[in-house]
Amino acid sequence: MTLSWRASLLRPILAGVLSVVVLGGCGERSPGTLKPVNRPLTENQAVQLSTILYRNYTEGGAQIDAQVPYSASVFVGIAGVVDFAHHTGHLTVLTTEKGDAPTTQSVDYSAGAVYVAQPDSKLPGGVGWTMRAPDPADRPIDRVIQLIVALASPQRDNPLLVAQSQARFTGQRSFNGTTVNVFRYTPSIVYWVGASDGLLNRFIGTVQGIAGPVTIDLTKWGPHLAPPPLAAQIVSG
Repeated sequence: MTLSWRASLLRPILAGVLSVVVLGGCGERSPGTLKPVNRPLTENQAVQLSTILYRNYTEGGAQIDAQVPYSASVFVGIAGVVDFAHHTGHLTVLTTEKGDAPTTQSVDYSAGAVYVAQPDSKLPGGVGWTMRAPDPADRPIDRVIQLIVALASPQRDNPLLVAQSQARFTGQRSFNGTTVNVFRYTPSIVYWVGASDGLLNRFIGTVQGIAGPVTIDLTKWGPHLAPPPLAAQIVSG
């Protein structure tokens, strides 16, 4: 019996293996002490794990804070809001490279395009946007956007299949004042899920072509409308 379609969707995006060390790292906030465990899911845990991406979808959206180590010398931080229901988002991308000053870039996305802000004195606010097709094969930022979009699903997974999968419960910890259940969904995917509300607080996963595990924290769940730039704001690249 195979895993649910959600795992099938994420596998082409995620690659590699997460070390158990990742569970205690990646910019963890307010860590609580945790006795490591590694056990099969209970029935209730399988239900919770099978619904977390559906919960993201039904909540509508969230604020996100992502940490993306592109390479040993380039680190990218991403903050913004995402609209899970409409596959759109407003992101601020801060890139830090050894030896260079940090750079900040505004990036929006929709289901079929990526928009990058550019100075344009002819437009109100002095900003225009270039538009291009998503290119996750060659652009790391597009791989991260693809991953963000994949964190929501209009359908629940089958909890029976999740219970029969390789998913494991690895313990609880305190995160931003909330008790979270930590699940290793696959060797390359870890979810931190609110123990009481079932909301996804943190995702950790490896992404092909990006040096270290990508960490995405979610807060302030709810509708976050993030429409793409208006046609009048689009400029040639």
